[in-house]
Amino acid sequence: MVSDAARRGESVVVRLCHDLAGPAGALVNGVELLEMEGVEGFAAEALGLLRASARALTARLEFFRAVFGAPSSRVLKPVVARDTAQAYLGQLGDKARVFVLEAFPDDAETSPEFWRFALLLVFLGVEALPFGGTLAVTVTAGGLSLRVSGRRAAFSEVLRAGLDGADNADPRAVAAALLVARARDAGLLSRAWQDGDLCGVDLVPGGGDDADCDNSLFIRAP
Repeated sequence: MVSDAARRGESVVVRLCHDLAGPAGALVNGVELLEMEGVEGFAAEALGLLRASARALTARLEFFRAVFGAPSSRVLKPVVARDTAQAYLGQLGDKARVFVLEAFPDDAETSPEFWRFALLLVFLGVEALPFGGTLAVTVTAGGLSLRVSGRRAAFSEVLRAGLDGADNADPRAVAAALLVARARDAGLLSRAWQDGDLCGVDLVPGGGDDADCDNSLFIRAP
């Protein structure tokens, strides 16, 4: 069961993202109005930077609200979830660092919590791709699977510890710790794996408070 403290934390995230989304949207609209007036040279470059930053802020707020906030049937639907993931990945990349969402669930008959799991796996996948790469989130028997590939793709020691269920206060491990906790509440076991420049996380049946099993990090043989 999700604790009252956790639910309050989710509500805080939703409130913060909601309050910040208004100014972010106004910034985007303001930049677009200025561009309609027609600018050149340095001013045009400055507006381009403002536009990119404003859209990145909007994409991140929507993504963080979906991942770390309270589940919402309005926000987390198949098409919306995929678009949210695509927008988040798009604003992260550049010419030297591109993220491609190779696969993402499209089953409409699932709960909002399912889409939070899917988006949280995308978030962890990005953390494992320092030079960009591909991410695939797929449905498995009773769970979900993340597979990422790219140059030097790997989970950091901090993330591995979080996925392994270690008690870690490092902010960089918060997403991994959150995945482990949510998976346990949903009766799932979270497992991370590494195989060369491939790595991922599998959510499989077998967790839960009463289950006699721990989250484990394991290495797949090449």
